[in-house]
Amino acid sequence: MAYRNGSSILADYAYLRTLPALTVALLFVFSAYLYGAISPVTLEWGIDYTITTQGALIGSLVIYALAFASSETKDLEKYEKPEIALISSGPGIMLLYQYIPYVQDQFAAYDPTLYIIAFIFSMVSWGVMVR
Repeated sequence: MAYRNGSSILADYAYLRTLPALTVALLFVFSAYLYGAISPVTLEWGIDYTITTQGALIGSLVIYALAFASSETKDLEKYEKPEIALISSGPGIMLLYQYIPYVQDQFAAYDPTLYIIAFIFSMVSWGVMVR
């Protein structure tokens, strides 16, 4: 693709960087629903689908994959070890919360503190990933 001026290159670059911006909004909704911050979300436009916790988990994991694929550093070797720990903490906590009853019991025992901490970790892990 030939460019006549630098503005076209910048416009294409800005377009590619909108994917992480769009995904964070969905991740916010899915994480907030998964951790009980918002009530069920229903898509009414002919589908009549109410998001379940399983759907929110799958959507969140897809968003993490899209964000990682669209980040400038697509290789885990380019991250420091603390960054890798933060990146894996978001999806890791989501998976543990969804499938391990002991973790669910701990969340229930420390309501709402652990829910808030898990939500923050999901947002921070996304932020570190797309840096």
